[in-house]
Amino acid sequence: MRILLDVDGVILDFTEHWLQVAEYATGRRPVRVSDAWSMFDRYDVASPSDRAAIERELYTRPTDQMPLVQGAYSGVTTLLQIHDVYFVTTSLVPHPLWEAGRRRLFERLWGVDAAKRLCFMLHKKIVSGDVFVDDKLSNVEKWAEANPQGRAIHYDYDSGYDWQQLMRDIVHLSLAEHASEK
Repeated sequence: MRILLDVDGVILDFTEHWLQVAEYATGRRPVRVSDAWSMFDRYDVASPSDRAAIERELYTRPTDQMPLVQGAYSGVTTLLQIHDVYFVTTSLVPHPLWEAGRRRLFERLWGVDAAKRLCFMLHKKIVSGDVFVDDKLSNVEKWAEANPQGRAIHYDYDSGYDWQQLMRDIVHLSLAEHASEK
């Protein structure tokens, strides 16, 4: 089974990374004020100077030390052993070292072969697979529409969805696929 995993918000905790960057850049940890997708709208960062300081730090900080989402390490390790897994993610433009940092991090955590499975692209819907997992609902909807034969999963951590549930869902889909082959 080919599984396509988003990286930020599914494997790596971009929110925590962003909050650490914001705290370093402004001297205070922002407070969540909405469910907006943009981090600047989701957290209380209204000052143009604070936004600029956060962007400067975000676009220059190495990305190979970003924290993992709880359960992601063992989940990815297991999936790599039994499925055809690709990591479909978007680069943070204009961060000049984003992709290289990701490759170093994946190589350190899961080896060279996993790092070679990183696919950086804006339009994730063009990648085909059996299962697509992303934390951004619009990506999930676009992929599902473009790939009706596959199963799109919205990894919504805020609603309690986690790696344990994701692994249960993938096992269930894998069993269903094997049953339909018989």
